[in-house]
Amino acid sequence: SKSRRHSLFSHTRPPETMCATTDNRSKGETASRDDLRDAPRVLRPWIAFRRSVPRVEILPGVDAAFPAVAAAIMTALRFGIDRVLLARGWPEGSTYTTETGMNASSATNAAFLTLGVGAVLFCGAVPYVPSAKLADAPRWWRDAAEGFLCWCTGYMVYDMAFIHYAAVNSEHGWEFFELACFIHHFATTAYMVSNLWIGAGHMSALMLMFTGELTNPFMNGLFISRFAIKVFDDEWIHNLHPYVEITHAVLYSIMRTFIGPLVALHLTRDLLMTERGRQNVPRWLSLTWITLCWVVLLGSLPWTKDSIDMALDGMEVRFHKDYDYGARYAEL
Repeated sequence: SKSRRHSLFSHTRPPETMCATTDNRSKGETASRDDLRDAPRVLRPWIAFRRSVPRVEILPGVDAAFPAVAAAIMTALRFGIDRVLLARGWPEGSTYTTETGMNASSATNAAFLTLGVGAVLFCGAVPYVPSAKLADAPRWWRDAAEGFLCWCTGYMVYDMAFIHYAAVNSEHGWEFFELACFIHHFATTAYMVSNLWIGAGHMSALMLMFTGELTNPFMNGLFISRFAIKVFDDEWIHNLHPYVEITHAVLYSIMRTFIGPLVALHLTRDLLMTERGRQNVPRWLSLTWITLCWVVLLGSLPWTKDSIDMALDGMEVRFHKDYDYGARYAEL
């Protein structure tokens, strides 16, 4: 018999068969776990995990249980990373150590989301349409996509809680970066919750998540390495730091200067200028999403400019060992 080979991102059935999953069964019937065979192999454990958590809906289509699980896991991860940092010689009680723990947990979450959301978006099961309805996709795809939106919502709530706690317990209070992150997280949460509430627009959120989180591990890698060269004298750390900085600078500049605006323009066009977009998403909500998207993009301009400048500087590092980060970091 003729054998077939499949990659991690391929399907075990042709697309036309794949779409004939549990959605074709009687309405209200719970999706059979057999439809996992239709999903890319890399997504199957994620879908099974999502389905294992009972739903607790606080609004139609908006589950609170899975975000709570995500927030709990991220909190445990954060405390675990803090213990590892202390064991590796980072100073206890230092702002450098506290923020490095935050950066490491953020980078871990971003790497996970980038791989998972990338598999959902680019597996070939569903064409990318920002205003598409969630119900039009195969059941396994819906569970995977909704799971990532819920997970990211939980992460945002977790991070906002830690940011708020750090700000109110610091003698320096709220600073610009912390306030910008808090507002970004709130806006992102509102965007994703409204996607789930109306059952449409989820693909736009996933694409914004993917393009936004793609550079996150590199940015947080820079945040970690710039502090590590202050804390440690190890030669390999100081040799690695310039490469971390230039990698972040180049990737962030490309994503925020070219890719991000293209995604935002396509989103704007689909929501406002296509019949499908006008039917699937209320006009007021489309305008809200578009505003949030462009505000976040334009709000990142200071970091985009810094990244472009760093990229143009080449291997000449900006964040050197003696760089002054301000009074909050004066302990070293």
